[in-house]
Amino acid sequence: MRYSTVSTVCYFTLTISSFGIAITTDFDTKLSVKFLDFAAAAYAENTEPCLSQNNATQVLRIALPCDYMKDECWGIVALTSDWIITSFRGTRTKIQLITELIETMSEPKKLLSSGGSVQHYFYVALKSIWTPIHNTIKKLSKKHECKFAICNNCQEYPTHKIMFTGHSLGGALASLASTLFAHRYPGLRERHYIYFTAHKQLSMMCH
Repeated sequence: MRYSTVSTVCYFTLTISSFGIAITTDFDTKLSVKFLDFAAAAYAENTEPCLSQNNATQVLRIALPCDYMKDECWGIVALTSDWIITSFRGTRTKIQLITELIETMSEPKKLLSSGGSVQHYFYVALKSIWTPIHNTIKKLSKKHECKFAICNNCQEYPTHKIMFTGHSLGGALASLASTLFAHRYPGLRERHYIYFTAHKQLSMMCH
């Protein structure tokens, strides 16, 4: 599965320092196109066509009900020679979109341990699939000794970097996942996040 055209792509790279400060980097077309394939892969039952063009392998694919209508949220973790990529699928059906809107209007926001608050639907959706994804990232980071540090002016570069990405709802989940991961591991210097036309879901984040 791949996209031949993209009409509206919002590209955003977020790095989070050990002090929890969000910093945006300059637009990188090559990087955004590379990770668009991974955002697309999250929609596919067979991720191989999207992943193979980036010499990536699927480590985990998860699909679980994530709301009271039993809509599923999908996520994948993939590995390349220098990246660990987590990608989330976006909204798939009208019913799921309506459910998101209803919960946004009717349910109170949830507080995040990392600070700020988040719309109820996004919080519950990520919670439904986050544990196996988090455990997989943690296992891979130990196996590959990932330092998750990228610095243009640093002499030391990591073996593996980590990326969270997604489209639409998947972009929202990617932003939450990257925030939770950064908060959980404050000693890691930088993590990266790219979204493609994501919902605005955080009320107290520096985007």
